[in-house]
Parts: sequence; structure tokens; C-alpha cells
Amino acid sequence: MNLYQDKQKTIKISSLLSVFSAFMLSMIFVQTAIAAIPVSEASTEKVSDKNPLEMRDWLALGSGCRGRQGENRKDSKVRAEIHADRRNPMIYHVDFALDSYQLNGDKAVGDKATFARECSLRIAAYPGKNLKISNFSMETSLDVQRDKGSALTLASRIMTAQGSLNEWSFIHEKNSAMQNSTHKISLSPDQHGHKMMSDIPCETPKILGADFRIINERENFRPKVLVKPSGKGKVRMTITLSSCKNPEKPA
Repeated sequence: MNLYQDKQKTIKISSLLSVFSAFMLSMIFVQTAIAAIPVSEASTEKVSDKNPLEMRDWLALGSGCRGRQGENRKDSKVRAEIHADRRNPMIYHVDFALDSYQLNGDKAVGDKATFARECSLRIAAYPGKNLKISNFSMETSLDVQRDKGSALTLASRIMTAQGSLNEWSFIHEKNSAMQNSTHKISLSPDQHGHKMMSDIPCETPKILGADFRIINERENFRPKVLVKPSGKGKVRMTITLSSCKNPEKPA
């Protein structure tokens, strides 16, 4: 689905997201369709010269993963903030607090012992004058506790509106237990993703994001399983800007 339209180096974002229109994360992800939450049209005014990058909007949607910039709803469980890197002002970090997102086998969906938890994060990033978004990465970690008899699939990806930049997955087989295991997830564009990033025109806003999926498979409720973000549940997205005058060299 086309999530935005380019027009003379600006984007008119009529709908920031159609989250979970489909998870396309290889064979690991089950095709999922969840109704989109519409997001108001983002401003097309130019970024202030004082700000190399602005985050005009963000959205989180999923199981225990809900929030939106500017909203103060009771069911909003995700927070986000953007700040420049301390050493390089042309690198920006977007930190999401995602501690509410988890898969707990004791809190299954209805009477189904096998179920999944999904979370999708999206941001609308606007680069400043003579700048372009040249790179995007994400890092986080998940803590896993799992009894024998519970198979577990963890999967994630980073993406733009055009598609996936890179993907990651890990499968825990059910014939062994796993206690106090931590999975560090660090994704940056693969070869195809780098090509997608290099094709971004100068001063062009982009929708960037990360998807997460946890699938728990078991025959009954006896095996215990708990997957949750490590620590305070931080997901860090990093956006790198480059000068349009010299695109091969970071600004």
C-alpha cells in the first residue's frame, strides 16, 4: 500500500500509517491485517534552519503497543522522544518506551494456547534544507523465559513506506527450556535497503519504522513463557543525515 505521495520534494501525508496492512517478514511472519488508525495530515511547511531534522508525527499500534504523538489517551502505553546525538548533531535518535509490549503465556488470547503479539512503530521524519535522510537503524533487546514444550518465534524488521530495509528472526525449538536469555536486536539496511536509502531525494520527508512479532506455539497451557523488552523497554531508532551537496559524506 502506498502510504504517502511525493510532490516537488515534499510529502503530503494524507495517512501516516496503515499499520499491519501485511507483515512481509519472510516465511516467519504470518500474514496479518489489522485496521489502520488514521493519522492527521502532517504539515508540509519547511523545517526550520535551526533543526536539521524534525519528527512531525509518530504512531505505535499493536498488542500492548499503542500511542500517538500529541494524544493523551488512557490506553496510550508508548512514549517517544527525539534528540540529536551528543557527538554528531546530524545524527538523531528516536527513543520509544515500549515496556508495555510483551507476550505472557499466562495471559493468552481467549482459550488459545498458541497466540502472537505484534507491535508496529512509525515516524514521519522531515530533513532540513540541503539535507537528506541517508541511513536508518534500530536496536533493542528482548528477555526470554520459556519452559520446555513451548516453541517461540521472534521476528523484527526495519522499513520505509516502500518496503523492508532489513529483517531478523530467531526460533526457539520446544524440545528444550530457555531461562533468562536476552536477544539483542540491531538492524541496519542490507544491500537492498542501502539502495532504497540512497534513492531518497534531497529534503524529502520519509515514513520510517520498525515491526516486531512474537509467536508462541504450544499444545496446552502448562509450559510457561514470558517475552518482554529488556530493562525499561527502550527501542532506539537512529536517523543519519547527509549533505545533498556531497551525498557520500555525512553532513
